[in-house]
Amino acid sequence: MKKIISVSLMLIMLISLFGCKSSDKARKRKDGSGKKETVFTSFNDDDTVDYDDLKENDWIMFTACQSNCGLVSSDEDYWCYDNFILYYDGTLEIKTCYNLSGFRTARTELSDEDYKAVYDFAYDGYINDTYKDYKEDACDGSTWSFCFCDTDETTYCLYSGYAYVNESMNSIENILYKYADEADFTSEIPDEGLMLDTVVRFWEPKDYSTDNICGLEYVISYDKTIEYYELYTLSGRKLISSDKMSDYEFQRILEFCLVAKRDDPYKDYSEDVCDGETWTFVFYDGDGESILIYDGYIYDHFGLSSTATLISSIVE
Repeated sequence: MKKIISVSLMLIMLISLFGCKSSDKARKRKDGSGKKETVFTSFNDDDTVDYDDLKENDWIMFTACQSNCGLVSSDEDYWCYDNFILYYDGTLEIKTCYNLSGFRTARTELSDEDYKAVYDFAYDGYINDTYKDYKEDACDGSTWSFCFCDTDETTYCLYSGYAYVNESMNSIENILYKYADEADFTSEIPDEGLMLDTVVRFWEPKDYSTDNICGLEYVISYDKTIEYYELYTLSGRKLISSDKMSDYEFQRILEFCLVAKRDDPYKDYSEDVCDGETWTFVFYDGDGESILIYDGYIYDHFGLSSTATLISSIVE
């Protein structure tokens, strides 16, 4: 899973989540807190780690974040970052963020073998400053950050930067994405129900005593179905066709809706026209909320007119 990355996003996340800071490796004890003391075992051949004992802790053990630092457009639903949070009890929380559609989250459990591999990587990086002077020269693609959290809930940054060729980091990335690829994500974008209702009204003079066509309607659903209706003065609407949209067409229209919900870019837009046709776009966000994107003439607005052209071209 190749991804493009943003260092700034990663740093903001880590600072806000854990208050990442450097440390002199001194073991801290919380006197009087009633919490279990943090006891680490060095990785000499004769030493062992009691992983079952580690799992008794109820705090975060390790975090990793892969972030997008490539060229992006704010109007596209581009991938921002994947955040992995591993708890001492073996629970892995995965959060994927997209620019427009927001977060998808999943929770799963690491196997004992993978749990040990991640802990050993994190603790070794912490106790030995393994990646203190490590650096890769790159200028695109994906960057990573890794943090280790001791059982006193203190967080230490192990590394942040490009991680294309380091075998140890690659091994951890492979473990994490093995679970991400198999995870059952929930998403803010539903897979069924009404997404966009678009009505075109013709305002030319017409005889309302007879059944004349007075408009069009395009009904787009989250399952990528588009229904095309003709609207008549007397008989109402008549279904003309029902088709499936391509992934590209659906994504274009979804992004139009999500940008409108996020930024409300057409709030104060209007055109001084008195005939022809008007377009009304109403977005249904999947949470039961209907959002009026725009209602009016669209002759001079590229964003509105290009979306209208795309929608009408699908049913031609």
